[in-house]
Amino acid sequence: MHKVERREQGATRRSILQLLRRHGQMSAVELSAALDIGAVGIRQHLAALEREGLVYICGLRRNVGRPAHLYALTERAEHFFPKHYERLVCELFESVAAMGGEVAGQEGLGQRRNALHATLAPQLAGKV
Repeated sequence: MHKVERREQGATRRSILQLLRRHGQMSAVELSAALDIGAVGIRQHLAALEREGLVYICGLRRNVGRPAHLYALTERAEHFFPKHYERLVCELFESVAAMGGEVAGQEGLGQRRNALHATLAPQLAGKV
């Protein structure tokens, strides 16, 4: 297989993963319509993604005619999508500092620590 074909396959598979992430569950026909690619081709990509452990069949959609498999992302596939939590936390700290300074930030962190302790202490009792 040529490099260009492999690159196109990779782009199509990334598009499939992105659509499944956005919509949760989709059939091969829905993916086919969204990407303007034949359903047979989409099913081949889905089979490859399933072998790689990135998608799984999560159910059936029963319409007129033959039922359609619904596909969804596996937990492993979620690792392909960065969450950017670090940036969010930094932005929150900057906002708190701008509104009330360091004291407000310390109070907010203290409240969060107390809430986490109240939630987790019973679960961790006797385990630590």
